[in-house]
Amino acid sequence: MSYYDRYGGYAIASGGGYIAALIAVFMIAFVCTILILVLVTPEKRRAGLPAFFRFCHDLFNVKWLLIEKILKAFYIFNTLFIILYGFVWLFGNPLMGLLMMLAGPVLVRLLHEALMLGILAVKNLISINNKIPASGTGDNPFSASFSEYKTSNSDVPASAPTSNAVPETVICKNCGAELEPGSLFCGQCGHKNDGI
Repeated sequence: MSYYDRYGGYAIASGGGYIAALIAVFMIAFVCTILILVLVTPEKRRAGLPAFFRFCHDLFNVKWLLIEKILKAFYIFNTLFIILYGFVWLFGNPLMGLLMMLAGPVLVRLLHEALMLGILAVKNLISINNKIPASGTGDNPFSASFSEYKTSNSDVPASAPTSNAVPETVICKNCGAELEPGSLFCGQCGHKNDGI
């Protein structure tokens, strides 16, 4: 009889039973990981997923930071707690209660802002990093996986020149001759071509 038999009526027996359960859990987690990677996390599959699996998609692709939501909850809780606790102190020590109700929320806010500065710094680094073009043909090796912070190529105008772009051929509006790049006047007829 194992240690757990006395408390649950069901147990994982010591030794072989525990190892078998550990292997079973590992295999289930492994298979579920493969299924999630193939069926849930790809971006092209998100639109067709049910609401719960869209949540899982955003969760596993780290589209938002959980620590932000936890810090917000702690900030609200701590602010309310310190105000209510100060109110209780008003009946025993009015000066201390008033001080807690006035200074407490300010100190909680300053602590919250100090923690948020670190998160905002990380967000800004991700944003800056995603704007740095990758060298060579591969992706930027330091690119983060936070999809909501990535800059899209659609933000860049299609006509924006690149460093290795071939200049467009310009034709004279008067005689149809090909102009030299950057010239205002046609070399054939001398007509001024505006808008070049």
